[in-house]
Amino acid sequence: MFQSPSQRGVGLRDALRTYHLPYVAFSGGVDSLCCLDLMARRDAPFVVGHYDFGRPDAKASNVFPEWLEREVESVVCGHYGLPLHVTTKRRNFTSQTAMTANRHDRVTVHVVDDGEFWIKGAQRIARSLGCTCNVVGLRAQESVKRKHRTTSANWVSQDMPEVWPVAQWSDLDRWAY
Repeated sequence: MFQSPSQRGVGLRDALRTYHLPYVAFSGGVDSLCCLDLMARRDAPFVVGHYDFGRPDAKASNVFPEWLEREVESVVCGHYGLPLHVTTKRRNFTSQTAMTANRHDRVTVHVVDDGEFWIKGAQRIARSLGCTCNVVGLRAQESVKRKHRTTSANWVSQDMPEVWPVAQWSDLDRWAY
């Protein structure tokens, strides 16, 4: 069902009354872009975070091409003019220099231990920045597992509340937004 503009991001209003500094988990995908834009339209402070899985030349199993990471930085730092906190692991890069090379000047790179689960590391960074909840682009329509998470309030971040402003959006809703 298509949501009217007045229905979009309703969960954010309540979240911003409860939590003083949300952490927007930005993957670069359409759902997280909708969340970022919904937050940017509100008159409230927030932090934008992204996890960089590394480069194809590193010893990591999950890698995004460098052009995609630069696009994430361009959207957050360039288009929205916001600082971006990137969390990564040393093993995701062949060197310390490669980890910070070609980054936008508004990007801060945070390195977590190779043995630390990436979501835990990102959440630890978010808490160190003063964040009190996560804004996540999770949609029930994406999969049965995600639908279950939205109906049972099953947070991946466990110890930090999650806000899912697009949880009930259809594919049409997100593309129309």
